[in-house]
Amino acid sequence: MKWWQFDLGYWVIRSLEVTGMAWDVKSPTPGMIQAKQITSV
Repeated sequence: MKWWQFDLGYWVIRSLEVTGMAWDVKSPTPGMIQAKQITSV
């Protein structure tokens, strides 16, 4: 995702966590995100 793209899934999970309906939510580290990015050849 680009920095300007809106991630609805993140905000749904985040709101569930804040309201107590989801717990022990783990966010990816920058290294994990970079490893998953597809690089063009």
